[in-house]
Amino acid sequence: MSLINDIIAVAEMASPPRPPRPPLRHEIGREVPPDRGEERLEAWTGRGIGCGGISDLLRPSSPPVPIEPLPLARSAGWLFVLFAYLVAAHEAVRWAPWPVALLLVAGLPLALVVRWWPLGRRMRWTWFLWAKTYSVAAVACVLVLGGAGLISEQVLGVVIYGLAVVNILEACLKEYQMGTRVNLVAGLVIAATTPLWTGAYVDGSTAMYAAPMSWILAYTLWDFAFVYAAFRGVYAHHLAVLGAPLVLALLETPDVWFQARAVTLLAFLVVYNTWFPWFWGRLNFSPWRSERVKRVLAWASLVLAVGQGVLRWLPAPGS
Repeated sequence: MSLINDIIAVAEMASPPRPPRPPLRHEIGREVPPDRGEERLEAWTGRGIGCGGISDLLRPSSPPVPIEPLPLARSAGWLFVLFAYLVAAHEAVRWAPWPVALLLVAGLPLALVVRWWPLGRRMRWTWFLWAKTYSVAAVACVLVLGGAGLISEQVLGVVIYGLAVVNILEACLKEYQMGTRVNLVAGLVIAATTPLWTGAYVDGSTAMYAAPMSWILAYTLWDFAFVYAAFRGVYAHHLAVLGAPLVLALLETPDVWFQARAVTLLAFLVVYNTWFPWFWGRLNFSPWRSERVKRVLAWASLVLAVGQGVLRWLPAPGS
């Protein structure tokens, strides 16, 4: 026995010393070396990332997303900054001369392809992020042209209705891929009860679209339930993204909600796509996500979606 111990001791003395192991930092599900940067984020994730998250990462075989989140108080502060930016972006597009507004909602997303294309290839963005970005940009362009009087109200209404339903169905397709059946049904109800194109009109230089507040609230809850389930790291960003048009609708009129929703979502996607690794790596809310909350949001979304649909078809009191 002593001979074996002597042999092991000699072998350990002859072997080169191992380099010290770097300190480890926390990551959801495992530990990783404390490195930063887009290339390292790409290497760690190893799969395609979509709008705020990825369906691939929801599969059990996928590696967890590495995060180094800011403290919760600082993250909340950044959400307030994001909210203020989105409101300001909407007001800038709404009151700017229409050529300037069109340049912002159409020219900016096209120009930023120079940044987004190589970043998207490195981060392996999915189809959803590209489709969402440019379909929302198309809606914003139609709203700007409609507000300028370059599109008739009838054509404006049909285009807004069609693109709004397409955007909802994009998310429903994503939910089908993820298997989130409850919120998928809620999304289909929201799409089926989308206010018709006859509610489109122009007020000054703003394209309006009549929508009941019950539908707007149901849409808002459904959309948040969708991003909460699909995009585990950046769901909280949509408190600002969905809150900005909702506040504008409550302060003024629900009819401004469609334009506010399109413009503020596009404004968010512009900064989100451009600084994608920072949003995923730093402004990440994965540690505070709950599976129980996800289920509650999905069922609440379904109840509200069905409820608003039923109430809208019931005859008004006294009729």
